[in-house]
Amino acid sequence: MLKNYFKIAWRHITRHKVYAIISALGLALGIDACLVIFLVCRYEFSFDRFHPDGDRIYRLGGKILENNGSTFYISDIPPPAPKAVKQIIPGFDEVTRFYPYPAKISVKDDLGKFRNFDSHVEGTQTTGTIITDPGYFNIFKYSWIAGNPLTSLDAPYKVVLSEKSQILWIPANR
Repeated sequence: MLKNYFKIAWRHITRHKVYAIISALGLALGIDACLVIFLVCRYEFSFDRFHPDGDRIYRLGGKILENNGSTFYISDIPPPAPKAVKQIIPGFDEVTRFYPYPAKISVKDDLGKFRNFDSHVEGTQTTGTIITDPGYFNIFKYSWIAGNPLTSLDAPYKVVLSEKSQILWIPANR
């Protein structure tokens, strides 16, 4: 019985070649489109999944309109914006800001030796050092190898450093 189905399908394909080619190309194109959409969605939803409240963390960006009519998008917002956002828009538990800061860092360990860290993240054009507000630690949870974000950052020139991602926090209000 199955053999007869294949015979009939083959006869139909050989008699209607253009229709068969269009159908096969349409099927292949549809499958390719589904795969591309799946891969793009999986990539876009893969960021920051290691944070405990990753589904509740959002990042604001900006759109700049220049006098000549051109627009471009930026990934940060002006410094007063987080405070204004928290006052004007209800529903935010915590709002913070951060700015990338390229730096070479030396930290003195317990033995008196200096450990050097380069803030450049290898393979990217980003830096692992940021300048931020204290509210950052209420949103993002890390384990720290140097400093305590709640007690040691009350004065200038103090840092908090994580071992895995080498994230450094420098107080923004210095």
